[in-house]
Amino acid sequence: SAFDEQPRFRYLRIMEKGQLRKEVMETIKCNCRLPDRNELDLKAMIAAAQVAKERLHKLFEHYGLEVVAKVMEDMINVSDMSLRKRLISMPDGEWEGESYVEHDGFEEKLYFYRTTVRKEGDKLSFDFSQSSDQAPSFINATAGVLSSGVYCIVSACLCNDIPWNSGIFKPVEIITRLGTVVDARFPAATSSNTGFWASVEASLSAVCKMLSCS
Repeated sequence: SAFDEQPRFRYLRIMEKGQLRKEVMETIKCNCRLPDRNELDLKAMIAAAQVAKERLHKLFEHYGLEVVAKVMEDMINVSDMSLRKRLISMPDGEWEGESYVEHDGFEEKLYFYRTTVRKEGDKLSFDFSQSSDQAPSFINATAGVLSSGVYCIVSACLCNDIPWNSGIFKPVEIITRLGTVVDARFPAATSSNTGFWASVEASLSAVCKMLSCS
């Protein structure tokens, strides 16, 4: 379960007043199999966030908060409308996609990560409710991991010339059933790896079938 593996951290501040908190970094590193690589990875994310913060500050100073916020809102709306326009140009229908995991870490057993994609007008839904019941090991995903897999496929397959922001989420609905391998019930063991890639593969299969009808 979630309590049988690594420690779980919440609200742990790794940066304070612009400085890295060494004791927090060391605590994270001592719970990693590859501490040096993970430290570099985490520091790269922190550095990227700092660059983004600095550039946003420059935008606010140059154009003002109201203008920047309005442009951001417009960018989200443009992505939303652009994806809806693309969906409208495609035929309505229903397509299925599946992915499988053949071992749950304890025994050989077949698990289905199954989705039905429905396209109606300017809306697109991914229904994963027919996926297998959750497993006793870490091949399960959370709803958040499932969503990230779906949006990887939506953005890559349908939004090649549309800016990738939260606007492309608006026409898309994700349906799950709590207690499945794609939406495990806490405190089930979960992984952002197995469940993610299985949901990506199922989504990709269904979306490619949809595109082949367009």
